[in-house]
Amino acid sequence: MSTQLIRPSPAPPLDIRCNVGDAIVANLAMNIVFFFERHLDARALADAFTRALTNLPVFAGRMGRVRGTMRIRCAGQGAPFTVVSSDRTLADAIGSTSQDDGRWLVDPVNGAAARWGWGPLCRVRVTHLADDATAIGFSWHHVIGDMQTLMHFMNAWAAAAAGKPLTHPLIVDDLAAYLNEHLPADGVCE
Repeated sequence: MSTQLIRPSPAPPLDIRCNVGDAIVANLAMNIVFFFERHLDARALADAFTRALTNLPVFAGRMGRVRGTMRIRCAGQGAPFTVVSSDRTLADAIGSTSQDDGRWLVDPVNGAAARWGWGPLCRVRVTHLADDATAIGFSWHHVIGDMQTLMHFMNAWAAAAAGKPLTHPLIVDDLAAYLNEHLPADGVCE
């Protein structure tokens, strides 16, 4: 097993103000596993992961508090990226997701620790399986975003792996202020 902390390329620090909705999920981490019927090169995955983190730095950030306000502080802290080998097959791995929740395929983010800035907001585990298949376990803190946010990240990671240009996402540093500015005052759109 090897673990490295992958950091995005240098970029200006980003400080994202969390809102009341984020406070509701402040201790919650999400986990998902992607399965591939072939061996994926861990070095190539790590390189592409670096590019994706540079594009979406919130996945490499840490939680913090500024004047009592919960924030995601993005200053290139990084995300742990672990590569392991298993003597279990792809069928075993897929089956384990319904038998033991497949927890051996994921390095879960500790949501409560991450809330206080004591841990990463994202963790990746690449498991090379016995039959030359690969599983990628991805864990992220819900305050970063929901499944749609994750899919934006996964699309960026896949584009980076394919050597394609990455779509630059809209990252808003204060969602409440952004919505106030862009939604009609009376709350009605025509």
